[in-house]
Amino acid sequence: MAFEKLCSPIKIGNMELKNRTVLMAMGRPIADFDSSPNERTFNYIVNFAKNHVGLIIPGYFQVRDDEIHQSSLSMSLYDDKFIPELKKMTDAVHKYGSKIAFQINYPGLVTYGGERLPAKGPDDYTVEEIKDFEIAYMQAGIRAKEAGADAVEFHLAHNYLAESFLAPCFNHRTDEYGADTVENGLRFSLECIALLRNALGEDYPIIAKINAFDRLENGLTPERMVAAGKMLEEAGISMITVSAGGMISGVTDMAGDGTRTEGWKVPFAEMLRKEVSIPVCASGSIRHPDFAEKILEEGKCDLIGMGRTFTADPEWMVKVEENRVDEIRYCISCMSCISLYPAGEAGCSVNPLNCREFQKNELKKDGNGRLVAIVGAGPAGLEAAVNFAKRGFKPVVFEAKNQIGGMERISSLPDAKSKTTWHIDYYQRMINKLCIDVRLNTTATPEMLKNLNPYATVIATGAEQVVPAGLPGINLPHVKIGTEFLDSGERFTNHNVVVVGAGLVGLEIAHTLAAAKNHVTVIDMALVHPDSMTTQLNYPLTKGYCEMNGAEIKMGHKLQSISTSEVTAEDITTGETVIIPATDVILCMGSKSRTALYDEVKNILPNVTLIGDSIKVARIRNAVQAGYDVALNPEHDVYPASRIMKAAVMNDYSGKTSIEEIEIDAPASHEVLVKLIATGICGTDLGSRTTPLAKPNILGHEGAGIVEQVGPDVTDLKKGDHVILTYPTCGKCPMYSTGRSYACSNLTALAFYGHMPDMTTRLHNRKHQEVYNFFAQSSFAEYAVVMDTAAIKIDKDIDHTVLGPLGCGYMTGAGAVLNAANAQAEDTIAIFGCGSVGFSALMAAKIRNCKTIIAVSGSEEKLLFAKELGATHIVNRSKVKDAVSEIRKITGGLGVNYAVDTTGSQPMIDLEQSALANGGKHIIVSTFSTLTFKTAEMLMKGQQIVIVTEGNDDSHKLIPELIEYYKEGKFPVEKLATFYDLDDIEQAYEDLAAHKIIKPILRMSK
Repeated sequence: MAFEKLCSPIKIGNMELKNRTVLMAMGRPIADFDSSPNERTFNYIVNFAKNHVGLIIPGYFQVRDDEIHQSSLSMSLYDDKFIPELKKMTDAVHKYGSKIAFQINYPGLVTYGGERLPAKGPDDYTVEEIKDFEIAYMQAGIRAKEAGADAVEFHLAHNYLAESFLAPCFNHRTDEYGADTVENGLRFSLECIALLRNALGEDYPIIAKINAFDRLENGLTPERMVAAGKMLEEAGISMITVSAGGMISGVTDMAGDGTRTEGWKVPFAEMLRKEVSIPVCASGSIRHPDFAEKILEEGKCDLIGMGRTFTADPEWMVKVEENRVDEIRYCISCMSCISLYPAGEAGCSVNPLNCREFQKNELKKDGNGRLVAIVGAGPAGLEAAVNFAKRGFKPVVFEAKNQIGGMERISSLPDAKSKTTWHIDYYQRMINKLCIDVRLNTTATPEMLKNLNPYATVIATGAEQVVPAGLPGINLPHVKIGTEFLDSGERFTNHNVVVVGAGLVGLEIAHTLAAAKNHVTVIDMALVHPDSMTTQLNYPLTKGYCEMNGAEIKMGHKLQSISTSEVTAEDITTGETVIIPATDVILCMGSKSRTALYDEVKNILPNVTLIGDSIKVARIRNAVQAGYDVALNPEHDVYPASRIMKAAVMNDYSGKTSIEEIEIDAPASHEVLVKLIATGICGTDLGSRTTPLAKPNILGHEGAGIVEQVGPDVTDLKKGDHVILTYPTCGKCPMYSTGRSYACSNLTALAFYGHMPDMTTRLHNRKHQEVYNFFAQSSFAEYAVVMDTAAIKIDKDIDHTVLGPLGCGYMTGAGAVLNAANAQAEDTIAIFGCGSVGFSALMAAKIRNCKTIIAVSGSEEKLLFAKELGATHIVNRSKVKDAVSEIRKITGGLGVNYAVDTTGSQPMIDLEQSALANGGKHIIVSTFSTLTFKTAEMLMKGQQIVIVTEGNDDSHKLIPELIEYYKEGKFPVEKLATFYDLDDIEQAYEDLAAHKIIKPILRMSK
């Protein structure tokens, strides 16, 4: 066997692995909001077992829930509720002969994306609190074992809580938990391990991950790591993995990006292995089987820990075993996987199926030699060609340049990006192996393509950089276009260089030239670069390398002109003119798609698809996924990758909206894109304008429209369906599965955290900044991407403009009576507040034929309208001395069976409680107010309080019911509506706040 050592078994304590490979824990944001695994998580993990990975460590499992997770959508073990789903995962892994370990941890000083509590470290905890943490680690370990994990990994690395006790730079305690000695610094960890050992048994493997260094002054050192490793062995640890760095240490000191040589942490694993007798696992950008085999044979380690290597190619070990290493896709260390990405979008630049394992994406071998024309040999076109060939098609690839790779080849030219060529090399090997016809130096024309008579045509002609015409000095000889500069191979030193554009291309060029001892200034008109506000790791890494090499980055500086020796820019914050010396000016001002050929052939050839940067300039991973997907289904409907629409945007907390052009992306898994016809403005929208929600955002959470596009895995809706939009639900929690979706465990997160369930947003402004969601919907716009569970199909002949608000306000009021109260004909009911919710409740009481329906308000006009809608009695609070007496008089002194509050006002709550009959129910419709109740009095009278959210019913049941009532004329909501165009949303807000109208409805389409 070519890789005998790598393929040989090894024992970790009493656990035997079938080979020497370990999937390292990675922060992949693919769990649910509540940290439980879902279908996406399950299939992602099990796929590694299917492909023969020896030991799988799925990721970080939080041991407590009182601080932010390491990353959004990671898994946890702080509660027994996680055990059943995790057990399904471990059972599936065991089916394929792999072992699985759960890494238990607490973030401590490290926070990702904000925190619910201030970050704390060793200095901040009492001894009692330390003991509590130790118990939490033990309990998490017990749950891991109950969930079927073969081992637990104790996380002693990456600046997290346990490592922060060991590192003197974080730990300044002077007691027995201080870091003055290795023994004291390790005390917390050893006590945790002792508790785990006692709870889990002597034979259960406990492994550890430890840092070799932090790259911080007075931080962890290799020598301290070795000393700690020896003590861990004495404590019963069965294996140690050696890592390094951390988020506090600095992103450039932890990341295994292109600056790292293969196996950069191996020497530290070797140091430890010489001092301990237990197995040691090495890590650090290990990519190639021959390298892994060599360090095993040399005794530098016992196991090979890899994360992104398996991300790039989960079949890595199978291909090693079958001697097909020429087919391995190697990780190019681009760090694109360390980010958030929509469900259904690949989480890796070179693996189009990563994090999409849950979808039905298997290639059918049914090409039967049919010809497919592919224009462009960049990553999109090449990925399409390889997979068409695997299916049995005959791909013909046209490339205008003299070599393959497209923009991916250009992206490999800056410093620290050379590993990108590994992906191009993979394509070249597959081209040779699959005998793909690639025609270099050939510019495809419509005639060429037509003469081929192709079954399908894929246009992947990429993009070209933007050059602003007419800018003074733009055509001077020392002004270069970024991609052309890289491709030319030109390099120099001691020049004054101005790079225009602080995107990744601009920063990579700046890093390269600054490292070559040039004085580099980067200018960009954006005040903050969009990527700096996301979790894309590429941006802070590249920016960090620029600054380390002395490049100066000036955000908020707009290029005005270029002369032979300088650049003139405007500081857009101060208005001042800034002069920057420049012997060289390099333009990296964005790119625009090339679509000319597609426009020429789309109507004359069958199955023509535009993919990659040709349709939307994005990342390598988007291009590769597009190439795979078109090979999977070349006959699919062609949709744009995004649309430009008009929307009402909240940019700050002033309460004012701005009508802007917004880019909305295509729907992801279990999502649909809806072209909106009308949407109601709800009181929640009105109140949310000035609340501390993430900005910029688009409000709106009611709506009606037509499905324009369905995302992957949507089964109940199709293009052309007419739908009502309603509140979002997770689709899996116990509340949802028992028909109580209105109480979804994740409703708060979905409604107010600003993201879709995968923690991304489909919305971006023209500055390419994220625009945050509201209720996973944001319907104050011409289009909305919504979860498929939040779109309810309706008949096409219904007036959408009238029913736009049905999915929240109307449903809430009606449901309060139909469900929460379940009012009957013999009942008496008083409805307090005459807004759209109150009137909806009143109409529902009329539907139930309640014998007494009392409307209570301070507006005579609205009370007269209430009579028209079905109120049997009205009480005008502004005219009567004692509203309670009036209500009791109407009810023969008994009071009402149901008091429905739609005001959220404490004085009204008190009045309502006094008007309630013995045994009655006080129905509180959704309010964000803090209210008090006379509970002792209610106890003695047998009264109840019922809080209503979204009508206290499954919207998929209640909305169709209300539509039937509407058709029968029993729910005449059209009488409540006042219509406004989207451009007039500020007037609608003003009129609603002034109580001039009942229900404002925005019309998106005439």
